[in-house]
Amino acid sequence: MWLTIRSGGEREWSVKARGNRFMLGREEDADIVLDDDKVSRHHAYLDVLDDGRAVIHDLGSSNGTFVNGRRIHEPLLLRGGERVRVGDTVLETSATDPRPAAAPAADAPRPASQSTIQRIVRDALEGQSRSTRRSVILATVLGALGVAAAVTVGALFLTGVVGGDEGPLSTAEVVDQVRPSVVSVILDGQDQISGTGWVLDADEGLIVTNEHVVDGGKRYEVGVNKFRRDASLVGIAPCEDLALLKVEDKDGLETLPLEPVKSIKEGQPVVAVGFPGTLLDRQELTATTGVVSIARGKVSGGGDFIDYTDVVQTDAAINPGNSGGPLVGLDGKLIGVNTLAANTSADRQNQNYSIRSDHVQEVTDVLREGRSLGWTGMWIEFPTDEVLKQNSLPPSFLVTGAMPGTPADRELGDALEGGNTLVVTGIDGREIDNNYPTYCRAVGNFSKGDKATFTFLTSSGGRDVRLGFD
Repeated sequence: MWLTIRSGGEREWSVKARGNRFMLGREEDADIVLDDDKVSRHHAYLDVLDDGRAVIHDLGSSNGTFVNGRRIHEPLLLRGGERVRVGDTVLETSATDPRPAAAPAADAPRPASQSTIQRIVRDALEGQSRSTRRSVILATVLGALGVAAAVTVGALFLTGVVGGDEGPLSTAEVVDQVRPSVVSVILDGQDQISGTGWVLDADEGLIVTNEHVVDGGKRYEVGVNKFRRDASLVGIAPCEDLALLKVEDKDGLETLPLEPVKSIKEGQPVVAVGFPGTLLDRQELTATTGVVSIARGKVSGGGDFIDYTDVVQTDAAINPGNSGGPLVGLDGKLIGVNTLAANTSADRQNQNYSIRSDHVQEVTDVLREGRSLGWTGMWIEFPTDEVLKQNSLPPSFLVTGAMPGTPADRELGDALEGGNTLVVTGIDGREIDNNYPTYCRAVGNFSKGDKATFTFLTSSGGRDVRLGFD
């Protein structure tokens, strides 16, 4: 089993795991020592099998071990191709050596050196007029040096020695480039746009948006070139604020590529694209510009607000309706999913947050398999302390509806009819506070096949309902 490790920004290396206890951690006795404050001293280990596969074990680490976005609670078999995260470190597994092929043998033909190229070009230019020198350079180098020289000349073009790079795109060019990859999201046939989405996989018709954009919906549409298309919900992760939709009509859609993690830097120019509400009489695709203020951070939640564990901070304006849309660099690649605006106080101006592309990748790798995270099908809300006091309610959260066809719909559908609201006071025997983070700590990583007992408040006391996760 090979591991490609990305830790500490630019650092990246590959190593072959061996033995029945290949240790990952911060201690010097670990087989892979990770300079990552979120990694435990002895965080996890791999038990490598004879066939090259491996079983990963978490060693009770404080921040957990995640495979394809899901925290593991028991040993898990790795076949190759998985994305493992410990702390802020990502490890990509491979059954074969991912490193580049070995260098040519000593007696193999070698590319000409730069000095040789310069001499050949200089000799070729003898007696040539200025108007023909550029074509002579190309013809001579390509003809005299063959494929190896062609590669070298290609490198010269890329670095600007010969020809030139046009540089980053303008904002207008970025918007034109990503336009086929950005859609509006509409709930239940409404006229008003609920938010924005972007195309994860055009061939599969997969579209990513925020969970809070689709929250409460029963029927979904996406707007492409001002025309609506029906969409279905593939998977949802409330505690990650991400959802995955799918359309059958894929005409005109283009996949939006993701920016490599190590390319996301403070000060990098960015463009936020989406469908925010405006004073105009129609909603159009709009763009705002700014820079990456902080490349990686965490926003703590509370109330009806989750913990966002992996975000980019930007001063590009994000408004209602932008939610779920892409934050892209000047190369048109996704840096993050626009999610939060924190401009409600004098000391928090121009602070906007997008879920980082690498975190989005981890979560959507799970969702595209048709497995949600932390979702039974209940649409939930978290009342304020004042609302609880006014209604003489204990710490709890509210169930306002259920998505048709889900476990919650099957078990609670009758009780929710007529717009009834249900009150949940506990999960698996533990009391639940009236805030999203406590819910997420209880079941945020549960997925299809997992079950939990929810305690509902009734006039006669409590009623326990065993619900599966979708």
